Amino acid sequence: MAPRRFVAGLAIAAVLTAAAPRPARAQQAPRGSVAGTAYLVTPRGEQRPAAIGTFFLLRDTDALRAGLAAVCQGQRRAAAAVEDSLGRLARVVGDTMQTPIGDPWTTWWEAETDVRDARIETRIRLAARGRAAVRRLLADAAVDSVPVGPDGSYRFAGVTAGRYILFGERTGGPATWRWWQPVALADGESLTRHLRWSGEASDQYSCSFP
Repeated sequence: MAPRRFVAGLAIAAVLTAAAPRPARAQQAPRGSVAGTAYLVTPRGEQRPAAIGTFFLLRDTDALRAGLAAVCQGQRRAAAAVEDSLGRLARVVGDTMQTPIGDPWTTWWEAETDVRDARIETRIRLAARGRAAVRRLLADAAVDSVPVGPDGSYRFAGVTAGRYILFGERTGGPATWRWWQPVALADGESLTRHLRWSGEASDQYSCSFP
């Protein structure tokens, strides 16, 4: 009898376990997507697909914007300090025209060339430093990246609700083009954003972040 009672007890326990209410699983918020095409706009108004290479989806936060603002402010201060220093040097160079020692014209020309070369080199270094600082900030804020098709198309899938920035850069020789578009995504929303760049490419670092 004991074995029968034991088996019956196991059966009853199994039935009670199966009938017990299970805790409900937390439902995940539906995810959305962001897609579109990146264009270059020519001076004639023609739109050409931009094969950027890679588009990044950045988390748009106050910390990111504050960091970018700090980098840009530092760039402006450094550039102003350099221009002030080179300006003083240029004035000294101008005074050499009044110096009777040697050939004044040759002395002035060589010194003026040195000042111009120093200005160009300093701008290049400042631009490289600014780009490196910005890329570190953007890398920390990046949540996803996708390749851009030859027709300029891109698509981010499985995106949770929130504030984001679509970012991409294209470099051709010394020039750089930048795409920067803030977007806000609701739960399960599918956004279409066509990005158009119509400015002039610049070989200088630009702090044109909206």
